[in-house]
Amino acid sequence: MSLKYKPAFLTFARIFKDELPWGAISIHNYLKHKGEDSGQLFKITSDEDLEHAIGEMKLQGVNLIGISAMNIEGDFALESYSRLKGRFPDAKFIFGGVLFSTMPEKASKDAMVVVGPGEKTVYDLLTGRIEYQVGTIIGEHLEKFDFNPLPARSMVSKFGNKEMENEAILQTSRGCPFQCTFCLSKELRRTKMSYYELEDVVQLAKDYYELFSFNRFFISDDIFFMNTERVSLFCDMFDELGLPFKFRAMSHAKIDDIDMYRRVAASGFWKVSIGAESGDNEVLKAIGKRITVDDIERSVVQIKEAGLRAETLFIIGHPQDTKETIEKTIALGVRLKRKYGVTSWFSLAQPFPGTEFGRQSQVTGQIIPNTDKEWSIRGVSYIPDGLTVDYLLEARRRGMYMCNAKFGTVRYYLNKWISPEKLEIG
Repeated sequence: MSLKYKPAFLTFARIFKDELPWGAISIHNYLKHKGEDSGQLFKITSDEDLEHAIGEMKLQGVNLIGISAMNIEGDFALESYSRLKGRFPDAKFIFGGVLFSTMPEKASKDAMVVVGPGEKTVYDLLTGRIEYQVGTIIGEHLEKFDFNPLPARSMVSKFGNKEMENEAILQTSRGCPFQCTFCLSKELRRTKMSYYELEDVVQLAKDYYELFSFNRFFISDDIFFMNTERVSLFCDMFDELGLPFKFRAMSHAKIDDIDMYRRVAASGFWKVSIGAESGDNEVLKAIGKRITVDDIERSVVQIKEAGLRAETLFIIGHPQDTKETIEKTIALGVRLKRKYGVTSWFSLAQPFPGTEFGRQSQVTGQIIPNTDKEWSIRGVSYIPDGLTVDYLLEARRRGMYMCNAKFGTVRYYLNKWISPEKLEIG
C-alpha cells in the first residue's frame, strides 16, 4: 500500500535516560506487524540527540513526526518541537504519551493529539483509514496483542543503558480492574486486562541479560498477580532458563493467595509491593481503593510468610485527608514495620490531570502551581483543606524515617536535616 506519510517517532527523556521508549516501540512493532513502514525511532536525551535525529529524518524524507514524553519531560519536548517545526515546516506532528494524554492542552494547537494508546490510530492514519486532523482524538485500546509490543533485541541494544545501576523493567500486561481516584481514568487505562505473550517477556529478559548482564527486574504491570495460572506459567518458564534472575512486582491487598506468593518466592521473586495508600478505612473507601486496613495487614503477613520482602506504598495528602487520618496512616506503617519488618514508602499526593483526584482538586483544597519539571511524589502540589505545606512535608519525612530506617524513630528526632531518600533501609 502506498502511504501518505514517512513516519518517525521521538521520545523525549532527558531525565528518564535509562527508560526504553515503550510506547513508541509498541507503535513501531504494530506497524511492522501490519506490514507497513514502521518508521524510525529516536530517544532524545540531549540537544545533540535532537540534531542527530533531525539529520537522519532529513535523509529519510520524514513528513510525519510523533512526539511523546513523560510529565516532567514536557518543557524539553515542547522546546524541541519548536525547533522541529522550523526544520520540517511541511511535516505533520502527532503528540502522545503520558504527558499529552493527561494534558492534551500542553501540545501545540496546530497538531494532532492522541489521548491513550496510539498503535491503531497511527496505523489508520498511515493507511488512509482516517485523515490527519488538528485537535484531540481518543486512541483505541487493543483488545488483544497478536503482535509483540515489547522491544526486540536490537531495540534493547540501541536504547538500553549498560551503565544503569538499577534493575531493568519488564512488562507483561496492560490494564487494571480497579479505578482508584488518584490513577488514570478508564479512558486512558482500561479496566480489562490485556496480556502479552510470555515467550516475548522471557526473550526480553534474556536480551537484557545477554547484552548487559542485567539479572534484576521490576515488573511494571499495575498488578502482576491478578491471574494465578499466568503467574505460575511465568515462574515455570523462567525456571526452565536456569538463569539467576531476581524479580519484584506489585500486588493488591484484595489478593488472598499465599500459595501463589510461595510459588513466586521459589522462582526468584524477592519483593512484593502493596498499594496501601492510607491507614484510614474511610479514606480508602473515598479514593476507590476497595480494600480495608485489615486487608493490608493480612496481605503483608502472607507475603512475609511466603519468604518474600513486603513493602507498602502510602500516599499522604488525599483530598479527604486530615491530620487524624494522616497520623493513622503513619501509625499503620510503624505497626507493620515493628510487627512484621515491612518497609513503607510515603508519597505526597499529586493531582495529575486525567485522574478523578485531578478533577476533585479543582473544587476542594488548594493546588500549588507547578511546572512539568516540578511534578514529584516528594513535593507538595496539593494541600487538602485544613492542612499546610509544612505539615505535609514533615509527615512524609516522619513516615519515611519511622517506617524504613534502622532505629528510625530515634534517628527522626536526632537527624531531621537528613533527606529521607538517603536512609539506610532496614
